[in-house]
Amino acid sequence: MTAARGILKVYTCPLAHQVGKPRGHACERAATAHVGGVSPTGCSPKEKAYETEIRSDLENLRYAQEQFRVDSGRFAHSIDEIGSAFVMLRDVTISIDRADSVLFTATGGHALLAERACHLEVGEATRDSLWCYDR
Repeated sequence: MTAARGILKVYTCPLAHQVGKPRGHACERAATAHVGGVSPTGCSPKEKAYETEIRSDLENLRYAQEQFRVDSGRFAHSIDEIGSAFVMLRDVTISIDRADSVLFTATGGHALLAERACHLEVGEATRDSLWCYDR
């Protein structure tokens, strides 16, 4: 799709699990905004890959937490508590911010993408959501 000259249109890559949250990678949003036929460069493929690694690890944490909850009746309070069921990629860091019997939240980052972070919320009273943001 192209934008008419002088009209700003922003295109994103929506993800089904981001209901109500900003959609797509921030770099994709920046790279696909066209004004007068000129497109900004946006983020590099490496930056997109780093954010994808964070998202992937958070999704893997979701599955490990769901299994932990089936076994123990609650979400794990730390990555160590989950054990070998979850292993992070190199350079990705994840912390579990909150965990109880009905909800857990976690935040992830990448050593080579310091300006971005991703957040995951999973629980009974909330829609599961995963989104990334500028720090």
